Amino acid sequence: MKKLIIGLLSLVTSTFLAQGPTCPNNQVYVHSGSSILSQQVPLPGPAGTVMSNLPGGSGGLAVGPNFGFPAPNPTYWTTSGGTYWYYNNGGTWSNTGHSTGNGAAVNLGAGGGFLYNLVGGTGQIYVYNGTGNGTLLVTLAGFSGGGPYDVVCDMAGNFFILKNTGPQSLSMYGPNGVLKCSWSLANNPSSSAGGGFAIVGGTVYYHNGSFYAGNILPGNSTITFTAQGSIASPSDFASCPIPIPTGTVLAPQGGTLTCSITQLNLVAQVIPGGIAFSSTAVPSSSLASCNYTWSGPGIIAGQFTPTITVNQPGVYSFTTCAGSGCPSYSISASFTVVGQPSIINPVITSSGPITCTNITSQLSVTPNTATNTITWSGPGIVSGQGTATIMVNASGLYSVSLTNTVNACAGTQTIAIANTQAPLSISVTPVNPTKCSAAAAIGHTLSGATSYTWNPSTGVTQSSANVFLVNPPVTTSYTITGSTGVCTGSVITTVSVIPSPTVSVSLSTPSICAQSLNGSPFTFTASAGGATSYTWTISAPLTGAAPNNSSTYGPLSSGLASGVPQFGTITVVGANGVCSNTAQTTVLIIPNPTVSISPTSTSICQGTSHSFTANGAVSYAWNPVTGLNTSSGAVVTANPNQTTTYSVIGQAQGCYAATQSVTLTILPNPTISITPPTPTICAGSSINLTANGAGNYTWSPGGSLSTTTGPNVSAAPSADQTYTVIGSTNSCTNTAQVTVSVIIVPNLAVSATQGTICQGYQTYLSVSGASSFSWSPATGLSSTTNAFVTCSAATSTTYTVVGNNGLCTATGSIAVYIVPQPDVTISSPSAFICEGSSTQITASGAQNFNWSPSTGLSTTTGNIVSASPIVSTNYTIVGYNSLGSVTCSEVHSYSIVVIPVAQAIVSPPATICQGDVTKLTVSGGNSYTWTPSTGLSTMFGSFVNASPTVSSVYTVQSSFNGNCATSNTVYIKVNPTPVVYAGRDTTFNLDDYKFIKATGTGTLNWIEGNNIWCRICPETQIMADRTNCYVVLAENEFGCKKTDEVCVEITVDFDVYVPNAITPNGDGLNDIFYVYGHGITNVHVTIFDRWGEKLFSSADQTVGWPGTYKGTDCKSDVYVYKLDYKGLDGKIYHKTGHVTLNR
Repeated sequence: MKKLIIGLLSLVTSTFLAQGPTCPNNQVYVHSGSSILSQQVPLPGPAGTVMSNLPGGSGGLAVGPNFGFPAPNPTYWTTSGGTYWYYNNGGTWSNTGHSTGNGAAVNLGAGGGFLYNLVGGTGQIYVYNGTGNGTLLVTLAGFSGGGPYDVVCDMAGNFFILKNTGPQSLSMYGPNGVLKCSWSLANNPSSSAGGGFAIVGGTVYYHNGSFYAGNILPGNSTITFTAQGSIASPSDFASCPIPIPTGTVLAPQGGTLTCSITQLNLVAQVIPGGIAFSSTAVPSSSLASCNYTWSGPGIIAGQFTPTITVNQPGVYSFTTCAGSGCPSYSISASFTVVGQPSIINPVITSSGPITCTNITSQLSVTPNTATNTITWSGPGIVSGQGTATIMVNASGLYSVSLTNTVNACAGTQTIAIANTQAPLSISVTPVNPTKCSAAAAIGHTLSGATSYTWNPSTGVTQSSANVFLVNPPVTTSYTITGSTGVCTGSVITTVSVIPSPTVSVSLSTPSICAQSLNGSPFTFTASAGGATSYTWTISAPLTGAAPNNSSTYGPLSSGLASGVPQFGTITVVGANGVCSNTAQTTVLIIPNPTVSISPTSTSICQGTSHSFTANGAVSYAWNPVTGLNTSSGAVVTANPNQTTTYSVIGQAQGCYAATQSVTLTILPNPTISITPPTPTICAGSSINLTANGAGNYTWSPGGSLSTTTGPNVSAAPSADQTYTVIGSTNSCTNTAQVTVSVIIVPNLAVSATQGTICQGYQTYLSVSGASSFSWSPATGLSSTTNAFVTCSAATSTTYTVVGNNGLCTATGSIAVYIVPQPDVTISSPSAFICEGSSTQITASGAQNFNWSPSTGLSTTTGNIVSASPIVSTNYTIVGYNSLGSVTCSEVHSYSIVVIPVAQAIVSPPATICQGDVTKLTVSGGNSYTWTPSTGLSTMFGSFVNASPTVSSVYTVQSSFNGNCATSNTVYIKVNPTPVVYAGRDTTFNLDDYKFIKATGTGTLNWIEGNNIWCRICPETQIMADRTNCYVVLAENEFGCKKTDEVCVEITVDFDVYVPNAITPNGDGLNDIFYVYGHGITNVHVTIFDRWGEKLFSSADQTVGWPGTYKGTDCKSDVYVYKLDYKGLDGKIYHKTGHVTLNR
């Protein structure tokens, strides 16, 4: 990007060049058909035609920079056919060939190195800088169809948009498309398209059927429009870019420090501009709202003001702003002060004045270089004469002289040292206090010194450095002297002592009860003497209050904790007007006893007695006495005829307990009966007997009973038997009896033809000894009532038969055992085994097993065998169940298949670089599994790709379809890759020295990129003439490699500055007209007077025009320069303009 600093001067040429607009001016340029019209503002002003050769189909008009094209600067711009066109030096129009980015982007504005296009229907803004096609910058929200469609810019590249549809506004946007300021519009007719607008001299002009104008006023956010005279109907407006405020630095005394001129004033000057700072109406106060911030090495006064004073050479810069509202512009400028190195400006610093605590002061001077001779003078110099630092012990004026031994320059400086020594002011708090003789010592706090002495010291003790406790026996005056070790001071205070009264206290009784239970004494009276008024306090558990010198007190109603006697404290403070004293005594508080009765309320059977015991006191009184053996004492015996409640009161140490009560309940005796009343049973059987009428029962005799307690028992006597039961309710008892009669039962004989049979076979059962029979269960029997039956049971069964002789029955039984038929099942973990291994075969479904053949078997009997045949083998298994002499069997077969063992033959170990891949292979089976999976392309197969990040051992398992597996390992060594960094992408100008630097490990070589000075050097110079990327390769001792890339952008920036004035008055400032810039060559400048006569010409940029012609000073006037130079991009540039000579 080309950066040109351009003076806004009238364009004059010595040869024919087309004329562009002269900026700034008071013109509004109107695009009308193929013509550009000019309209002087404010209206009514003269109008005219600028040209009539606009390109066909042109849309929009702007005044802007020529962007380095062969054209006046500034020049006119338009669009046609979707590309940018400019007015060239030949007076015709040229097509840049650069697209506007949008065929509808025809509304132009330019300033600050940019050209902006507005698409009125959408609010899109495109930006162009002369180097390529226009690009979309921003889409303005809410503008679509806002009209008039036009753009105005200022010299800073800000652009302005006027929108006449609601809400109406004028908005200012920065070069980045961000809204910065906005004004509302008043008295403004609405329009949706077309027209055009311009801003000239702080006034907004636009056309909407008529010509309207409105002023932008500083501090006012509303623009009010008025109708103006009519002009030709425009398709677009254009105006010069709005000037912006700039700054410069003035040096009224010149810019050089000397031995005689040791300080200079520099003045910041703001040159107004912009819509809020028109050059015709800017009050100086409008700039006062911004602070001035200066930088530089020797500012001694004036920071944050327009004028500063400096005393050192160097570059001084200021920054301020123009406008406290919106818009606001930042302004800065610099000035270089030249100085002589021998100027001396001494600066003296001190450690402070002479005080009571600081009896000396240190003075130091700068500069204190070895070439300076230092001489001090003053009233109290005690050390350091001739050096940069001295010590003084007296107040007064001290001077220092510095003389440079190399040159004749010197400097002096003075400083005044004050003496603040004075007697110390000692303060004491409190001042002259009064205390009673019995009161505690009074704390006194002192200040004003570091140590203190009391006189006299009677009754004085020190608590801390400045706090003292004072307690004299009588009124005493003290003189307190404070000291810092250098200075002293004193203060007097008096402590007045008033005698305290002697107070006594007495009680009506030494002890009381804790509670007033059953008439217990629980109050006392306290009396005091020795003073005129009294204040009583008591401690828990006492309660009560005293109006004067006596009162009645009692304990807390809640009594004493844990029943332990306690002392209550009675304190009385007696006063005789000013002073008081305290007396104290105690009263014993006796806890009331707590009485309990055991047992608590109970019951007895009628006709019996019961004893009660009282606890917790010394003596007891019982009531009523009915049924009691005594009315006093801790233990009493009660035998009442009916339920009765007894109470007791206990007493101890003169205090009574709360009344306690107990109830004795009289219970009736129960009436007992037994059912059935006349029971009969068969011998060997039993009968249930039930007792009624009580809660608990005991039976006897218990030999033939199921239990001897409870209401229900089962009796099974072998002969007639009488039973007695004792029943009780609430511990009260009674008895009853019953007799059980016993009858003889039948005697049965039961047999079987065969007691054990195989499942599915028959046996025969028979019974005798009774007249009728009943068999159970019926399952498997041919009859349930015959004496002889056939049995076909499926499982072992015990049959029961009941024989009856008419009244009693008897029961017999016989067991028939069924041997189950075997149901043999053969199983194994695997019917397939590896060659040389074994497997377990398990048989189930029978009690015993026989195996054949015996080849490869661990045993030929049992339900579990271990089989290890060397070839596939079919085994026969016989399973049988036995019970006694009966055996039942079943035959099965089972085959074991023998598989050969797999091999694991792996590829050899490998070495790779981190990030590389190697292939691992295995053979010897038909199924393979690799572990661990980290770094592997797959875990399964005869080959895998391995790319571990660290050295690793991989294990592979080889098998035949998962059987007969074996494992092997392979080691992969991983060498580290080198670290390499080519640096961050960067930008160089074409004329810069360009270096790139790579860092990393191993050997670094640049393998890609043009014009590299040293390809084997990590840091090398490049001779890049275009944007390019460079690749560096790092290789370490393991042969591992890694690359990185850095891209370098090459720019061709250059600039040129031509001053618009010189002042050749011999003051060394701005005396010669030079052309300044960087990145430019082949500079040729020529100076003409206003009549075209050549006064000066030079092809050497370092040789400037001193304002003379043929050795004679030229007069103050405006002269014309013509400048030719070659830019860094290789193009030749031409420039003409004015320079003002002031003498």
